[in-house]
Formats: sequence, C-alpha cells, structure tokens
Amino acid sequence: MTLNLANRCIGSHRRRPSRRGPSRLLVAPVVALLLVGGACSSDDGAGTSASTTEPTADRVAVVAKLIDEVVVAANVDAAERAEAFGDAIDDACAAPDEANLAAARAALSEAWAAWEATDSFDIGPVMERRSASVVAYRVDTAKVDAALAGTPPVDAQTVRNRTGSGLRGYGAAEHLLVTDPAAYDTPARCDYLSAVAEVIVEETGIIAEWWTDGFDGAPPYRETATGSGDGALSATDVIDSLVNMQISQLEAESKLFSAVVQAGQATPIDLPVAELFTLAAKVDGIVNVYSQLGELLDPELTATIDSQAAALSGLLAPSAGEPTETQPDKVDVEKIATAIDELRATIATEVVSALDVTISFSENDGDS
Repeated sequence: MTLNLANRCIGSHRRRPSRRGPSRLLVAPVVALLLVGGACSSDDGAGTSASTTEPTADRVAVVAKLIDEVVVAANVDAAERAEAFGDAIDDACAAPDEANLAAARAALSEAWAAWEATDSFDIGPVMERRSASVVAYRVDTAKVDAALAGTPPVDAQTVRNRTGSGLRGYGAAEHLLVTDPAAYDTPARCDYLSAVAEVIVEETGIIAEWWTDGFDGAPPYRETATGSGDGALSATDVIDSLVNMQISQLEAESKLFSAVVQAGQATPIDLPVAELFTLAAKVDGIVNVYSQLGELLDPELTATIDSQAAALSGLLAPSAGEPTETQPDKVDVEKIATAIDELRATIATEVVSALDVTISFSENDGDS
C-alpha cells in the first residue's frame, strides 16, 4: 500500500466538513523534524549502546525520518481513506445498486487496510484514546445480526458511547455492507452502517490531527515523538516502543494460528473474521517501519527481515485484497503460522540485540 501522500489525492469529501483543512495535513519537511530531534539527549546519537554490528547512522535522525515519512504519513493516509469510505457509504445508502455497493466495499477494504498498517506503530494518540475499540476491534457477527434484527444503533454518539466494541468499527461495517441491493430495503441497515462509518471517520481524523497539529490542548505528537516539549520521547524510547509492539503483535498472532494448527485436521478453523486480511496489512506496516529503521541495522539483518516479511505477505496475498468471513484452508494456516514465528523470532532476538531494545510488552498487548 502506498504511503506517499504527495502523489495521491482523495476526491471531494461530501460526507461532512472536515476538521482538518487540506493544508494542515501536509507532512512537514524532514528538515524541520531533524531540527526538533536535535534537541534530544546526546545519549541517542551515534554513540548509543547498540550492537557493534550497527551502522553509525544517528538514531535521532533515523527516528525523525521514520516518524515523518512512515508514522505520520500512515496515520494521515488512514484518516483520508476513512473519509473516502464514509463518502462511499453515503453514496451506497442513497442508491444501493450493485455499482455503488461494490465501490463502497472497495473503499472499505482500502480504508481498513490503511488503518491496520498503522497498528505496528500503535503509539501515542491511538493508545491514549484506545482508538482500536471503536475503529477495528474484532467483530462479533452474531451480535451485529442480533442488533440489526432488533433496535440497532443509528447515530454516531450511540455507536461510540453505548455500543459494544464487537458491534462497531470496520469489522461491523464489512458485515453490514452486503452486496445484495435488496438487503437495503430495511432502512435500519444503512442507518446502522452510516453511524458506524461516521465514528470511524471521526476517530481516524482525530488521530491524524493529533499527530500533525495537536488536539484538545495537546501539542502535535510528531513533536513529542521527536524529542520536543513536555513528556518528549527520546529516539531510544520510540525504537523500544515500536519493536515491543511488533513482538507483542506477532506473539499474539503466533499463538492464535498455532492454536488452530494444534487443534488438528478434524477441528474446524475458527479464526477471527478477516484475520488474514488484517494481518497482511499489519505486515505491510512492519515493512514500512524497517524501510527507515533498517538504517540502524546490519544490512544482512535488514535483508532477513525483508525476506521473511515478503514470505509471510506472499502467503497472505490471496486474502489481502479484501476482507472475507470465509475461513482459510488448514494447510495455509500451518504455513502462515510458521512464517509468523520466523519473523517474530528474528525481531525478538536479533533486532532486540542489535538495537539494545528493552523488552517491556505484555503477552496481552496486541490482542485488540
């Protein structure tokens, strides 16, 4: 997925007035971040306690570039794609024909994947707001069906404040957005779907705004993440957070897929809805991180990470185009489980050693 915002534009957003003016979302020059990063402690420079195989690239400069070109860009991308998804839902609900429904599903796939790609750097605003609970918590399709059959939530505030996490977010939207136009004869479906979409658009917009401009009195988090202001993070803090998040997520995925494998051939596969789709996007996010963080690693180690990530992405490719509620084949699950564990082991051992990462994650961290 492309994170280069300069070369991609989104159509006009008719859904609602954006809280972010177009010029405010432009990524600032890397030079500005380097100047901010330069205020960090010299302990994060080339003389850090990283492995002797680590190149001499300055951690502060690498992290500043990573925050700017990967983290900020990805969060802005997720917000813009979410808004395009909201527009597509408006069109589909206004005229639920096959073309509009197909366009809405395509927009959902792009927006959901863009959000999941940010999950590998789940730091700062998204953690403070616990945004995953309203944007992409694992859906409970049976409860969504029960809600739709009864009195479903039909406004954004109810979805945000009074609806369970398993009944909202991209997973719920995917389940509600069926391709049969006749299903939309019941107005409640579109009302529920529109409310879910509105919350997603609002929350992803807040996260992007917080990173770029600040939010609710807090300064832009891009400054905090590059060593400026109260509560500023050092480059080592950022690296530790990113690597811990990757290990936590891959550990959770490894346990999930390994449990399916260990259950045996006779046991039906019961992975969460769209698990392969979301995992593929998360792997993209990890690859994007190492496109910058690799400057601090031995080239052979970076090549190993790239190779292992590519192998995992290749196994996930058939499910990466759009989310599905269909369970994968057991043989595919076995191969995916092995590939996940290989990538996890490399990051948990070689990357941790090379970058002198302090392990602090809990095994429950990445379960959302």
